[in-house]
Amino acid sequence: MDSLRRWNWKRCPIDRGTASRLGAEFEVALYERTIEEHPDDLESLVHLGDLYARTGRHENGLRIDLRLIALCPEESVFHYNLACTYALLGDTRSSLFAIEKALLMGYDNREHLLVDPDLDAIRGDPRFDDLLSAAFEGS
Repeated sequence: MDSLRRWNWKRCPIDRGTASRLGAEFEVALYERTIEEHPDDLESLVHLGDLYARTGRHENGLRIDLRLIALCPEESVFHYNLACTYALLGDTRSSLFAIEKALLMGYDNREHLLVDPDLDAIRGDPRFDDLLSAAFEGS
């Protein structure tokens, strides 16, 4: 019993990268289970979508993004996240369409649009620049 009290995670021979990956895998499993039991739990869907994006599971993330939009079709951030997922999957056309929809619904974080690495694949596209110019004209 005394040895258990002295045990410490800091002494565990596991590097930070592995610990981080294992933590993310645990969180994914936890949220997937929650969604199985409560399929319309918005908070869990949002967290799971973020975890899928951070762990490179973009196809899974796409399903979550589409589910969130089905539940909250007027939420501009969900359309923005969908645009990011499409860009990460290499679907420029769908990504630009989702960005346009997000902007029309009121997404207004221009600075984030300009630096979000998820949008790197479409940022050089002239249609992306046109969308931003139209949305933020006079800003």
